[in-house]
This record gives sequence, structure tokens and C-alpha cells, in this order.
Amino acid sequence: MILLRAPFGNAEDGALSFSFIDVGEGEATLVQTPKNRTVLIDTGNVISGYAVTEYLRHHGITRLDALIITHHHPDHMGGAFLIAQMFAIGRIYDNGYDLGGYHVQDDLYRWYEECIRTHAGYSVLKAGDSFSVDGVTFDVLWPLHDMAFTGLNECSVVMKLRYKTFSALFTADIPAAVEKTLIAQKAPLDAHL
Repeated sequence: MILLRAPFGNAEDGALSFSFIDVGEGEATLVQTPKNRTVLIDTGNVISGYAVTEYLRHHGITRLDALIITHHHPDHMGGAFLIAQMFAIGRIYDNGYDLGGYHVQDDLYRWYEECIRTHAGYSVLKAGDSFSVDGVTFDVLWPLHDMAFTGLNECSVVMKLRYKTFSALFTADIPAAVEKTLIAQKAPLDAHL
């Protein structure tokens, strides 16, 4: 069920840990802060959302301080429907991408707007935004404000997590063109993980 659980820091002081949950195709990463606050980045697909829910329950998690959906391909956001029903969630973030055109093709996107984007704690993340949970800071490097995108991967939320001297980079499914743009902009991409 889990690919990797990696703690960083001193156990006596509380450690920052990452759980890369095996969802098959897609992603779901749980970040737990030293004071056991929780941030879930992506949720796997509609079917694997159950595995993510079971993983969280097995580890005694009853609440998520934040849920971040990096982009709207079903293998990254599909599990959000079950997770939003099973757990209290403080904040929900995504990239704000206009899903209106996708409603015609797939009810999944309409349901996402109705279930996730109507949450009282919903906010959009864009480059330059930053938020913290228990001293762990998430700096958003991508997507840019008011930029036209040609697909869902191109507007994936890219974040750099910072905690004391440790950092981790989350790039979701950005294509090579976005990587090149971030490098050209001299974005702070250096990270330990």
C-alpha cells in the first residue's frame, strides 16, 4: 500500500515525514509535520481513493489540515470525492483551472466543482503564493497567474516544501516545456527530495 515512508529530522523534536502511497497510476503523498498535522497532495484515482482512505485511517488520521490537488486528471484528483466525505478537511487547494469545457465530456469534472470547489476552505494556488502548516512552508512555483494553458498537465501546481534546512520539490505531471520555463525563470528548484 505504501511505496516509501521517509522521516526527516530528530525523533525527539518530532520529525517531518512523507508517505508516498501506492495508488497504482497517479499520485498521493501524505506530509506529516512534527506536531502531526497532515497535508495530502493528490488522492489517486476514484478507485484508489479507497486505498488512500484506508492508509489514513490505519495511521490514526481523522482530519487533514490541507488537501492539495495538483491538477485535474482523474489519477490525481479522483480519490478526492471519497476523502472529502470521510475526513474533515481544513483547507483545499487547486490550480483554479477552468473545468467548464470538461463538463461536456465527463461528469467527473462537474462533480469535482460541486464537491470540492464549494468547500468552505477552498482556495486557488498560483506562482508566488505560499502557505504554512505547523512551520512547514509550501511555496508555489507554478502555474503563473492569468496564463493560457493547453492542457491539464501544463497547469499542474508545482510546490517547494521548506522545513528548517530541508526542502522537497513536488512537480506533479508538468511536461518538459514547463520544466524548461521554470529553469529559465531561475525558479528555486534545488531540493533534498
